[in-house]
Amino acid sequence: LKEIRSLHQLGDEEILFLFTGNLAYEPNYKAVQFICKEIDPVFAKKNIPYRILICGGGLPGEFSDLAQQSKSILFTGFVDDILLYYKGCHVFINPVSYGGGIKTKMIDALSCNLPVVSTVNGARGLSQEIVASSLIIVPDHDPQAFAEGMVQASRLKKIPSPEFIDMFSWESIAKRAAVQIGHLPS
Repeated sequence: LKEIRSLHQLGDEEILFLFTGNLAYEPNYKAVQFICKEIDPVFAKKNIPYRILICGGGLPGEFSDLAQQSKSILFTGFVDDILLYYKGCHVFINPVSYGGGIKTKMIDALSCNLPVVSTVNGARGLSQEIVASSLIIVPDHDPQAFAEGMVQASRLKKIPSPEFIDMFSWESIAKRAAVQIGHLPS
């Protein structure tokens, strides 16, 4: 946490929210638009010190104006060590409302004990029972609900369930793979 604060000259009192992905990919691009134009203005009214860090390459030029206008959104661009950000922020936000499949970025965030706020669409593929209380799901396209979820998630100190760790941790995945190819007894 200190490393991220130092790297970007952020205040100690600020809650750090994180979004990451290929920003040229349309579902992520739309999520960044939603963060900038819908979520940030709603969350700003809560009078809670915060920053939203958006990591990823491919950011369209239109966001440079938004980045300069907002005091709370920080576009980092592509980062060499995204794990540093997962471990250095308080909450991962996933307002992706388009596209399909499980969102690997959420798995990575949860694996780093980072609470997640996600839209219904963004949470598809994750079992609420497996992620325990580390995942807050809000309706798609609802900035009020998303901002409330962010407040709620910033108060969480939960860790993923043992079932989540067993299913998604790289160590568990490697062990299952080794058993499948015959390098470990089952």
